[in-house]
Amino acid sequence: MGSQRRSQRGLWVFDLDRGTSTPLLGDFLEGVEGGAIWSPDGSTITFGSSRAGSWDIYRVRADGSGTAEPQLVVADDVRPVSWSPDGSTLVYVTESLETGVDIWTLERDSEPTPFLATSPNEGGASVSPDGRWLVYVSDQSGRREVYLQPFPAGGERVQVSTRGGTEPRWSRDGYELYFRRGDLLHAVSTDIDTTGGLQVGQPEVLFEAAFEMSTPYNMMANYDVGLEGDRFLMVANSSTTGPLDAEEQPHRRHPCRHRPLALSAACTPP
Repeated sequence: MGSQRRSQRGLWVFDLDRGTSTPLLGDFLEGVEGGAIWSPDGSTITFGSSRAGSWDIYRVRADGSGTAEPQLVVADDVRPVSWSPDGSTLVYVTESLETGVDIWTLERDSEPTPFLATSPNEGGASVSPDGRWLVYVSDQSGRREVYLQPFPAGGERVQVSTRGGTEPRWSRDGYELYFRRGDLLHAVSTDIDTTGGLQVGQPEVLFEAAFEMSTPYNMMANYDVGLEGDRFLMVANSSTTGPLDAEEQPHRRHPCRHRPLALSAACTPP
């Protein structure tokens, strides 16, 4: 997690079991860090930093050994938002005067490539656990909505939210998407049909509570989801009344949700 408080500035790792916080960046004292994401194998953390004046992307070992190394330094501000599951492609957002906030990708040993670089703002991107889909936020309709597109080639988009949404996040098995609309956290079921297309269900509200929202710039999820999709780690603010997780909320996951993709089309709920 990144902190912008002067006394806690830098990048920190919070141990959920022990309740302890460990700083990773003793050398990053002049800038602000944010948008931290784990590598798929958990060995490194990629993050954005304004240490050099503009926002660039750096990488540091998750155990705190070594120093942070620059991964992407370009003229525009950039922040990381997601890795492909195999760790070969970094997805990041950038902001320019011409097209606003856009989604780009950086493959290993390659040059940056635009994925969505249009006049509407696009951000909050996250690659699906199977690496075939990218969920993101766009304000093309006049308000922010959550969409899906094939990844990495792009293609026809599928709208996920129906009345506005931001901060999308995948479940760990890829069969469910979550997003926020104000203080409401929604869940949407996803499934692969017999032709390989993605079927998206109707959004359902899981719970309502006041937690810290993400910045308008990157629109990435300011929360995380437990392995089973039944617990949510969220950032409290002055309006938060107390701890909240999905075990305290009615949320019945689809009975076919944990079946292999090849069998999901044949699964019939009891």
